[in-house]
Amino acid sequence: KTQEPDPADGVVFEAEILTGEYYGEYYTPNAGNYYIFFSDYGFNEDGNLLTNSIYYQLDVYGALYEGEAVNGYIPLPEGTYTLDVNDTMAVGTIGATYSCYMKTNSSEIEVEDSFDAAELVVAADGSCVLTAMVGGVKHTVTFSGESTISDKREVNQGAENVEMAAGAAYAYYYGDQYTPGT
Repeated sequence: KTQEPDPADGVVFEAEILTGEYYGEYYTPNAGNYYIFFSDYGFNEDGNLLTNSIYYQLDVYGALYEGEAVNGYIPLPEGTYTLDVNDTMAVGTIGATYSCYMKTNSSEIEVEDSFDAAELVVAADGSCVLTAMVGGVKHTVTFSGESTISDKREVNQGAENVEMAAGAAYAYYYGDQYTPGT
């Protein structure tokens, strides 16, 4: 961290924290849904973004994890994951809708940009390398250490139907942008 990266290399970021939540197949049948963040400082005790911090948010779809959580945490499965602009939620993909680069300043989110392209490589030891294009700039994110991906499978089991009176409802129609001809 004492040496500045060469500008030709783009942004080089060594994440101190890999955290997130594992939902199993609750939202994605036949694929494990890992909603993760690479960060320098993480989140506050209420789960909110910290000031003057960097976040790489990814919605990753991997193999289902059938094992028990270790101290409440689930490992990110070994493999290569690529950005899927169609959000098919297929194993081996990163969903585009909820994946982005964020940077906070002293009072708010200063930058929130989607990925133009992204590839995440997870090694057997849990270390990771994320290579992402953000606004035409290459970002290389590395992480080695213990991740803290919370096991949310049990929280979603046995969920009951809940009635709610919404004050407003919004929707976006994309036509056939993501499904040509449909």
